Amino acid sequence: MDVKSFKTVAFGGSRNFRGTKQAFELICAVYEAGAIVRVGCCVGADEYVIGTVVDSVHLAVNLQICSIFERYGYGACALSAVSAVLRAADSAWVEWRSGGGDDVPLAARLAARTKKVIDGADCFIALEPGPGTLKACAIAAKRAIPIFALAQSRPNPIPHHAGHWGPESLAGQAGWQWIPAQQSLF
Repeated sequence: MDVKSFKTVAFGGSRNFRGTKQAFELICAVYEAGAIVRVGCCVGADEYVIGTVVDSVHLAVNLQICSIFERYGYGACALSAVSAVLRAADSAWVEWRSGGGDDVPLAARLAARTKKVIDGADCFIALEPGPGTLKACAIAAKRAIPIFALAQSRPNPIPHHAGHWGPESLAGQAGWQWIPAQQSLF
């Protein structure tokens, strides 16, 4: 996989993710290659991606954040990285309430927000994917975009999708690429 071939890269990952040197280098390589970086608004991987971009560049103009809450944090939940999103909002593009309003249940808002993060992306990068991130991988697999997992060991299979994880590197970082099962020709 060549990071320079992607125009918009969506990131996701565990809410327990606290960062690694490999993740930092991969995020920076994607951003420095000129790709738009799309991410959600939760603690963990989303917060790490936002912080890496904001701390590494003067103006995070190629950072797009899909947030379930409004500016100033109204509508946030315990999983929201409010301070990271608000800090980035001065230069990043933020879609406030991207999962819907207060009339939408939290789980549905988070799911809708995840779909918006992946919409328009031509690659999805999963940072230490767990069960929730594998659901995001399933959205990316359905859209037939490349999926790269930065993980110490082979991730679990993507739910409801035939295929397997194969060793791959992206921007010099070893990880796993989702390889869909070949569709029948007849």
